[in-house]
Amino acid sequence: MTFTNTDKQEPPKRAPYFLESALWQQFTIFSPNHSPPTKWSTAEQKAKFANQLMAFIAADFPENKFTKALYNRLSQCFGMIAHYNREGFIDTFFTSLPGKVRFLKCLTEWPCYGSSEYTFSDVECATSAAIRSMGYVEIYDARLRRESETRERAILALLQAKYDGPEASTTVEPVSNHELVFAAHFAPASVPTPVDAQFALFG
Repeated sequence: MTFTNTDKQEPPKRAPYFLESALWQQFTIFSPNHSPPTKWSTAEQKAKFANQLMAFIAADFPENKFTKALYNRLSQCFGMIAHYNREGFIDTFFTSLPGKVRFLKCLTEWPCYGSSEYTFSDVECATSAAIRSMGYVEIYDARLRRESETRERAILALLQAKYDGPEASTTVEPVSNHELVFAAHFAPASVPTPVDAQFALFG
């Protein structure tokens, strides 16, 4: 059984550079069809959580999309903890590139324990598969490496200027425009080619 739907989700108003609007429109959203409810949550609630989580990631983790409801459910999935409150969760994962990488790896490496009749394990498996298929971990890892290299080269330039004179300092390449740096490299490989992607909930 799968979360499937032929409806197409509208792209975010500020779609991330690595997810072109046309491809985002082709991405199949999760549907409650054939998804078993738990004893405490409906199939519709499970599908809504999956869609909100994927939209949040696709928009590059904006705070305004991290609603209280999304926080409450997410802190109970993927082996997460509450981190005291919503603000603590945001500070832990969504205010820096290292935090975003840790978050994505938590989602893609979690083994999805439990029965779908009692937990959101089916949603965990489906969203984890979607995240892997979109190449998010690789994309954010590359951004993090680029950010670290830029910072280290800036420190190197300062040290060279201090000890060897300004003429020996290294020119630091700016990376303010992430769209130009990463879009060409990742766009072809990071988005699945089928128009109607389906994510299995049950093995």
